[in-house]
Amino acid sequence: MPCAAALLAAAACVPFVADGYWLSIAVTVLMYAALATSWSLFSGPTHYIALSTGAFFGIGGYLVGLGMSDYDQSFWAMAALAPVVATALAALIGWANPALVRCLFRHLHARSCGNGPQPRQLGAE
Repeated sequence: MPCAAALLAAAACVPFVADGYWLSIAVTVLMYAALATSWSLFSGPTHYIALSTGAFFGIGGYLVGLGMSDYDQSFWAMAALAPVVATALAALIGWANPALVRCLFRHLHARSCGNGPQPRQLGAE
């Protein structure tokens, strides 16, 4: 635990001691760490591939960049708006596809339990 506290303190000091290049590197590393953690939280226990994590992260990043460059909004306003929009989009997609999701999970579960149709082996008659 003391090591984690020391790393957190060092990370908090980076914006004050690093120039723009190293600050950009540190932010990029932290973004990838957050993405890897969120992917691991879903894909680790379930063993499903979760590509939506990157998609919704990209939507949020695109929204921040678009708002700052084209609409002259502040970073903080767009950073507050981006997760709201990404969450709303995720809820809309989740609401629109319940039958598809149920069918997909039922199919995957049946195949993993050996109850569903098994793939044909190449060369088998």
